[in-house]
Amino acid sequence: MFAFGEAKTDTLAAFADALTATNVTAHDFPATPEETTEATIGGVPARVDVVHCPPDGGVFSMTAYTVVDGQAYVFVTYDQPANEAAVRAAFGSLLQAIQLGA
Repeated sequence: MFAFGEAKTDTLAAFADALTATNVTAHDFPATPEETTEATIGGVPARVDVVHCPPDGGVFSMTAYTVVDGQAYVFVTYDQPANEAAVRAAFGSLLQAIQLGA
């Protein structure tokens, strides 16, 4: 798992869509996530995208995005397709534990 943040004034949807488009150009990412769900991170609305990279059964990846007070946060995890259930459980626990802000 890894995470990063950057100053952004984009909406959550615009930020997540732009980062997805960038991933498509840099990796064998599908242009549209296989699954997108609404979530919360630190009590703030978030979006979680699920993909396989490459799309035909490659590495299983989950990316969570949130934007709060001009700061965008991205949390990413990935593993082999056989470990999807464990990845989902661990990532869900991580997202519930995150606190944003002071």
